[in-house]
Amino acid sequence: MRQHTVAYVPKFELFATNRFRRHFTYSITNAASFFVLLGFATLVRLQVMNNPFYGYDEQFYLLMGDRMIHGALPYVDVFDRKPIGLFLIYAAVRLIGSDGFFVYKLVATLFAAATSWLIFRSARKWVGAPSALMAACFYLIGLDFMEGAGGQAEVFYNLPMLAAGLLIGQGATRDDAVLTIGCKAMLLVGIALQIKYTAIFEGLFLGGYLIWTAWRQGHGIPEVMGYAVMWIGCALTPTLVAASYYTCIGHLSEFVFANFESLAGRNRIDFWPQAHGLLEITVMLSPFLACAIAGLRRSLAEFRFFALWLAASIIGFLVFGCYGTPHYGLPILVPASLASALFFGRSRIARCWAVPVLLLGICASQVVLARVSYLHGGRIEANALRNTLSAREGSVYVYSGPPGIYMLAGANPLTKWPFPNHLNSHTEDSIRAIGTNPEEEVGRVIHSHPTFIIGTAPNSSDENIRTNNIVRNELVRSYSPIESIKFGNGQSYIVYGLKHSSTQLANIELARSVK
Repeated sequence: MRQHTVAYVPKFELFATNRFRRHFTYSITNAASFFVLLGFATLVRLQVMNNPFYGYDEQFYLLMGDRMIHGALPYVDVFDRKPIGLFLIYAAVRLIGSDGFFVYKLVATLFAAATSWLIFRSARKWVGAPSALMAACFYLIGLDFMEGAGGQAEVFYNLPMLAAGLLIGQGATRDDAVLTIGCKAMLLVGIALQIKYTAIFEGLFLGGYLIWTAWRQGHGIPEVMGYAVMWIGCALTPTLVAASYYTCIGHLSEFVFANFESLAGRNRIDFWPQAHGLLEITVMLSPFLACAIAGLRRSLAEFRFFALWLAASIIGFLVFGCYGTPHYGLPILVPASLASALFFGRSRIARCWAVPVLLLGICASQVVLARVSYLHGGRIEANALRNTLSAREGSVYVYSGPPGIYMLAGANPLTKWPFPNHLNSHTEDSIRAIGTNPEEEVGRVIHSHPTFIIGTAPNSSDENIRTNNIVRNELVRSYSPIESIKFGNGQSYIVYGLKHSSTQLANIELARSVK
């Protein structure tokens, strides 16, 4: 009888083969998950991709990026308080070309998808792939709720901040790695700081956690202090590089004023708008915080770092004290989404309801985006404004309205302060806030007789009465309304056109001077 023999395979070969298979499967899963999340991010943000008026602030960032590639220098030629890193991102967007409003949203979608992918990869170590994917999608839906469907600064800086947090939370526990990992993480914090300075609150937490970890590992006080100095240096490096550049070109004072001094010069914001904004942000965050807290309660000892991170992000948001728009709460979404993975992965009830909750979240987020477009205008209103302004050539001054109008009209701003709120709001009505007298600057621009002046009706509750009177008086004398574009609930963008020729205007100015 013929006997069958089984070939002998050495154990190390079996181990290597199985390890390769696991590694290959893990890599394929990660790659597939990124493209799934990228597709999901595109889907839930698609509604506003082609809306130039989505995101008031980011329209200005795009304008700043456009001015930069044409030679303008932030803080010197165009004023704002955001760090140079954010404007460099938007300058890169403008270098890509095409429709800047669409391109920057596409780039922001890539950042959002990458951030959600890091959430997935991290959560995958604690829970199954479906629950980790749910947490990552949770983050993307949250962006839609809180004005993060475009290119707000938080959408960009959440990525390096998340990477820093994961490095510290998952790698700094090894005695031989705390210094190296801490330097890498704090350099990422420094990059986040150069996108928006509010990252400092989370950065302080991460730095404090590193110091506590090093001390707990048995490092002596002098050694820990040396580590802390190195970590602080890494966190400050990007900002010091930017300051050094402005020093070399002789504009350090403008850099320091815009980045650090001007915020303290603003007038106090009224209590009730702040209270309303805080309530709105709290309501928006409540589902995410509820899931996060429910997940952490089950595994608090194991995931203490993420609970502290969540608490630090909430404290930082409250300490900053600006609740005017929902996007100020966006940093809280990162640790909240991470913690929610524990809820979806370790609760049988949550797993059963995960898909219906996800579908409900998608629908609700699209309603929120539609409401934002309704309240602030969309592609239809933008096209109407563009057609009106392109009907005849001339200069444009946006006194009140979306700063993206400059880009739509292909017009150069007539002032160093093209962000309308800097000159038309009571909050910014101070030389210490913007570096000039708003009344004098508005008067200078108005008396240069721009071809078009853009305003909104009704006026904002935060209006600067003095600058508003200057504009209104000049509109009565020299301008007539040529287009009124309605949007939202009884609001309008109004285009005023110059009534007189340049010769007539010169005679009018001469007559005024004689009087």
